[in-house]
Amino acid sequence: GKVVVLPGEPAILRRKFVAVRERFRDRPFVLRRLFTTLDEGTLAPVLDAVHRDHPGVSLGSYPVSDNPDYQVQVTLESRDAVPVERALHQLRDALDPKWVVRCE
Repeated sequence: GKVVVLPGEPAILRRKFVAVRERFRDRPFVLRRLFTTLDEGTLAPVLDAVHRDHPGVSLGSYPVSDNPDYQVQVTLESRDAVPVERALHQLRDALDPKWVVRCE
């Protein structure tokens, strides 16, 4: 065991669960992440091309200033794994491998 403690009155929480349960019946999102040493400005044209070629994939670009290993985390997200993998493949192909810290 695990013990999970949920906030609030149980009857209210039950009503909330009923209200949101349909959101979870759909396919879950597929998320891939790429961490790069490139700065966001240099990376922007590559992300624009990936977004143009894979409009069903949501892209996110998250710069960090306090991590010595990477400068930007890129997220690729969709309910369909195939376009996410294709978009990730295009992104990796557009980058020199020395700029890619890791993919998850």
